[in-house]
Amino acid sequence: MVPFLLFGQMIDNFDSAPEDSTYWVWETSENAVPDSGYINMSFVTDQVSEGAGAMQLEYSAHNIEAWGGYTKIYHMGSSAGDQEPGSIVAGTWKLSPEEGALKVGPG
Repeated sequence: MVPFLLFGQMIDNFDSAPEDSTYWVWETSENAVPDSGYINMSFVTDQVSEGAGAMQLEYSAHNIEAWGGYTKIYHMGSSAGDQEPGSIVAGTWKLSPEEGALKVGPG
């Protein structure tokens, strides 16, 4: 367990705006009105705990659906078909014969 903790990898520390404006995707429940279900994202430099800046989110979820409502922000990683060097998801993905197992790698 200890070696795993020693070799952690920072994927994104959220301290600067991404170059790609489509890096972050956000959505709200289908019937939400914009003043009640939203995400406002900005990058600030005055309130940081690490690095040069921080991503600041102001959000609200509109409780308009029969089951409630939601607001989410997400980023999708590269697909297995990407030829980007160092892609962490490149390779062949297969279901393993063991129940619930996933195998990654050649062959």
